[in-house]
Amino acid sequence: MPRRDDAVLAELLEAAGKIERFIANSDRANFDANEMLQGAVLYWLAVVGEACNRLTADFRKRHPEVPWREVTAMRNILIHQYGSVDLNIVWDAATFNAPQLAVQVERILAEEFPSVDR
Repeated sequence: MPRRDDAVLAELLEAAGKIERFIANSDRANFDANEMLQGAVLYWLAVVGEACNRLTADFRKRHPEVPWREVTAMRNILIHQYGSVDLNIVWDAATFNAPQLAVQVERILAEEFPSVDR
């Protein structure tokens, strides 16, 4: 049974929050040197992408301001082309794109699902 869009968005926010917590006390040099941190961030970025992929087409169409396609494309690269993952792109996604996406998702949740506890 498909998940409701609000539940999927909550999962996306949870994953983005984990990324933020993992890199909160890290800088780029530490990220480059820490394979466990890289693996954790890569995993949760893939979860974010999978969540975007599981949203209904109607929901994604109502919110064209969110780069759904780009996020799911990154997920596909992380999962299927893992040998060619560029850590520069991963770091940018973790430090800029994921937090920006979280802000957009929080706004959408507040507008479309105001009664949902967050």
